[in-house]
Amino acid sequence: MPRPRSAAVRAAIVFAQLLVMVAAITVAAITSARAAQDEGELLRQIKTDVFDQKWDGVLASCNQFIGQYTRSLDLPRVYYYKAQALEHGKGREEEAIAAYTDYVTRFPNETGALHEDAMLKRISLAAGLYLNSNKKHIGVILQGMDLKGYPGIFAAIQASKLDHGPARAKALPILLRCASTETDPEVKNECLLGVLRIDPQKAGQVTTPKEAVGGPGAGTARLIRVEVFDKLKKQVAVRVNMPLSFAEILLDSLGDELQQEIGDELKKKGVQLNKLLESIKKSGAQTIIEIDNDEQHIKVWIE
Repeated sequence: MPRPRSAAVRAAIVFAQLLVMVAAITVAAITSARAAQDEGELLRQIKTDVFDQKWDGVLASCNQFIGQYTRSLDLPRVYYYKAQALEHGKGREEEAIAAYTDYVTRFPNETGALHEDAMLKRISLAAGLYLNSNKKHIGVILQGMDLKGYPGIFAAIQASKLDHGPARAKALPILLRCASTETDPEVKNECLLGVLRIDPQKAGQVTTPKEAVGGPGAGTARLIRVEVFDKLKKQVAVRVNMPLSFAEILLDSLGDELQQEIGDELKKKGVQLNKLLESIKKSGAQTIIEIDNDEQHIKVWIE
């Protein structure tokens, strides 16, 4: 039968056990602090490489971060940076679409600029691939048009540039609504340009606020209007109402080479395009041209 331990021995054992516990807690705290420090340093390195556009380094560091720090609060940002790195990698557009999709679906509650930018990048990359004959990702654009706010409008604008019938059909009502109600003039003009790509005759359905043709400065021309009346069918075949400012934007979008070609043709007729537009704006409401024959009545005027 073992001898009972003395009170001093029992106290020493308890004290030793407490020391072991304290040591274990201390080691754990030090390890955690080091891990937090390493996590912060790796994130800072990723941000630095993003700023310096060292995309190979960004991709490697993001993969390391995702593998090591699975519970980090900074994971959403790191997943975004990974997609961004793939986007800038040559020939890695499809991987970038998958990575942006992973970011959006993995963190559905994320909001703010990065989340919206990820949705826009997916759509833009898919459209770019389509225009380069890789049509596998048209679903990204079709689904994108179901998004609320600007991402849905952006998807419709991209769809207007493609030769995909269902996408263009889905985009048209979105673009018409945007061109009629959007308050941002740049977005409004992009939508109107999209309508013209898909169905120029539908541009006549775009409503123009009263202030565009009346109110202060009403003496300045604001709209170019075109109407073609089919006498045989006894109906208007074409009706277009185009803001003059948009006509200028449309000309700018043609590219330097085509603008030069148009300018050269007009110069042969003694007309300078810039002066012509400026003259139209200053001259106020007037009929530019009116043609009448047995089949059609064509009228082009400004107001």
